[in-house]
Amino acid sequence: MWHVVVWQAVLTLLVSVIAAVGVAATGGQRWSVVASVAYGGCSALIPSAVMAWGLTSKALARWLRAAFPGAARASLAVWLCWEGVKVLLVLAMLWSAPRWISDLSWLGVVVGLVVALKSYWLTWIVRPPARS
Repeated sequence: MWHVVVWQAVLTLLVSVIAAVGVAATGGQRWSVVASVAYGGCSALIPSAVMAWGLTSKALARWLRAAFPGAARASLAVWLCWEGVKVLLVLAMLWSAPRWISDLSWLGVVVGLVVALKSYWLTWIVRPPARS
């Protein structure tokens, strides 16, 4: 699960650098496009990292086991809960984007978001070696 987060970070950084090079090549007038692309990538990266932490955190699992006995074994319900948190966090980040970035480029946000979301395919193709 953390491999997806790492690939999302790498692809977000890569697409942000490509956007920065493109903006610099055109005279450097629209640096908000670079911020928009980076924000779009972070709109996928941060919720995925929160979900990965929630699903892999031993401290959180202990707390859930103590608070809700028997619920920790319901792994599908836990996964669905964290998936809901992730979706709500993505929506909240996209909704608040105009407040954080002046002269927001929605096309840049979408490009960053889509590139970061495609990391799921990249993670599936470039799998780490299996543990023995």
